[in-house]
Amino acid sequence: MTKKRARAIASGIVIVMAVAFIVSSVWQIIEAVFASAPVALARGAVTAASPVPVQLGGGVRSVADAEALVAAGVARVMIGTAAFGSIPLEEFVAALGDRLVVAVDVADGIVRTAGWRDSSELTTADALARCTSAGVPRVLCTAIDRDGTMSGPNLELIREARAAFGGAILAAGGIRDAADVEAVRDEGADGAVVGRALLEGAELDFG
Repeated sequence: MTKKRARAIASGIVIVMAVAFIVSSVWQIIEAVFASAPVALARGAVTAASPVPVQLGGGVRSVADAEALVAAGVARVMIGTAAFGSIPLEEFVAALGDRLVVAVDVADGIVRTAGWRDSSELTTADALARCTSAGVPRVLCTAIDRDGTMSGPNLELIREARAAFGGAILAAGGIRDAADVEAVRDEGADGAVVGRALLEGAELDFG
């Protein structure tokens, strides 16, 4: 994936969503305020990013929403608010299996939902314990205060997540360069989200 192609994909959809590149070679598309699963948008993203698989989150309010995105060609479906709501998380796990990613978006030690506007009243450890109990295969841990800042990752958050969760962990927030990617990997992350740094031309080796 070249930086030129990355910018081309981003420029085509940046009006309605944020775009980031995950080191594990999955495109992640996030928009927290969709009223329902953005199926048409998912199809467009899958086509634009091909052959790179797409990870998409936003507007997933039910298992049916998640399944609709999978049917649209999405490789992984990310849920945040729904993961800590009234629907048992186990139902998402049963429906999606390894395609499921739970967003654990953290500010001041508390997981935020609804586009980071609301508190879940769960600590990071509590949220990850819930994910473990439900059999969630993968989480995306975002340090909200670092997101989009290129100020470096929150390594303490990644260490805490690794100690509490046995599945795959994707780290997000503050990634500036290849050294930061290596740093989160050294703390136990299995992948990293690189957004602003990629679009601003940082030299990153995704090999």
